[in-house]
Amino acid sequence: MYFHKGISMMAISAIDCALWDLKGKYFDQPVYRLLGGLVICPGVNTVEEERFFYFITK
Repeated sequence: MYFHKGISMMAISAIDCALWDLKGKYFDQPVYRLLGGLVICPGVNTVEEERFFYFITK
């Protein structure tokens, strides 16, 4: 039962990513800018931490 939900959610996620990519290509903008732009957090030390804090602050 959970297997089918997992596959459908992965398919929806893949379609969602593809649509954001298409929108970015149409507007000639990177997806992060379409989602609100880059967020710089003070006290963040690494690129991985920047990516993590970027997504949790949106």
